[in-house]
Amino acid sequence: TQRTAAINAVETSPGRTTAELAHLTGLDRRTLSKRLPELAGLGIVRRGGQKLCPIARVHALTWTAADER
Repeated sequence: TQRTAAINAVETSPGRTTAELAHLTGLDRRTLSKRLPELAGLGIVRRGGQKLCPIARVHALTWTAADER
C-alpha cells in the first residue's frame, strides 16, 4: 500500500524531504504529502527539521521514523 511504501522509505532513508522520498519510491509527491502527515498523526513517523531539498530547491520539512532520535 501507499502507507507501507511511505513507512519503508522513511525507515530506510530518514531525514529526507517529501520530494526526495517521492523520487526514491516512485510515488507521487502529492500522495506522500497526504500519507506522511497521516502517519505522523498515528505516531509512526515524525516531522524533522528543515533542509534545502536538492530536488524541489526550497527549504522543506524532513521525515524520520517516530522511534528514531
